[in-house]
Amino acid sequence: MSSLLIAIVGAVIGAVITAVAILFQTHAEVRRTKRSIAVGLFWEIDDFGRSHIQNTHRALEHANPSELGYYVRTPYKGFTVYESTADRIGLFRPETVKAIVLFYGSARGYLNVVEDYAQAVEKVEAGQTHRNKAVGLLALVKTLTAQMVPLISKVCELLEKEAGRKADD
Repeated sequence: MSSLLIAIVGAVIGAVITAVAILFQTHAEVRRTKRSIAVGLFWEIDDFGRSHIQNTHRALEHANPSELGYYVRTPYKGFTVYESTADRIGLFRPETVKAIVLFYGSARGYLNVVEDYAQAVEKVEAGQTHRNKAVGLLALVKTLTAQMVPLISKVCELLEKEAGRKADD
């Protein structure tokens, strides 16, 4: 009977050790995945912010929208990291998820306005439409860039926290 008891205790201890090891391995894998996604999103958002939002914001900051011009950079290559990892952003804290979703929704809206503006400018240059539409769209681009600058800073800050350290380390 004592050897049966020793066998049962040994099996239970082995099962507990195995379960703890699996839990630790799973937790470590989730942490690595979360960090990897956070770093990828950080760089995608930072790149978009620097190359599209900040440059356009600086160009339009003191410009009058009635002075039409090509202040905006198009086209954008897309949001590859977000599109391939969107199903896993739930790994992040709710505040981070909210900021990520808000950023990408705002970025897509911004890109739509930029596209509309480019088309309106082309029509103005071809004499097919009045300037008012293009001026209004450029004013909207100016407003959107001013709103997105702090949003990009916030989402990048949250992603750095999710990564567990600075994203450029």
